[in-house]
Amino acid sequence: MNRVYILLTALLFFILLFYAGELSQKAKIKQGAAMTMQGMLVMGDGQIYLVGDDDVSKEEVESVSINEVIGRYGSVAKLDIQNLSFFKRLQTGDRVKIWYTEEQESFPSKIQVLKLEVR
Repeated sequence: MNRVYILLTALLFFILLFYAGELSQKAKIKQGAAMTMQGMLVMGDGQIYLVGDDDVSKEEVESVSINEVIGRYGSVAKLDIQNLSFFKRLQTGDRVKIWYTEEQESFPSKIQVLKLEVR
């Protein structure tokens, strides 16, 4: 019987932690602490990339490898999206706007996405 209470308490604790994380992300967006970026999504090597150049076309990015896209365009970032169910609905060529708080220095840069809106 004690094991059941311990398991239920642990489950409740993890649910509260998840909920607190979601509230924290929403608060950052509402307070204006989050930055935004717009561009086109490119799927490659099991990752999602955002190309920030306005003159990129879906046909162009589909016809070359992700390494060529990274080399050809100056504004490319690898996105870290926590919501995997949303990830399944995204496709190469989708125009999006993202909210994020920090950009990790690398090539390409890495961004943890707080919110993503398909345009």
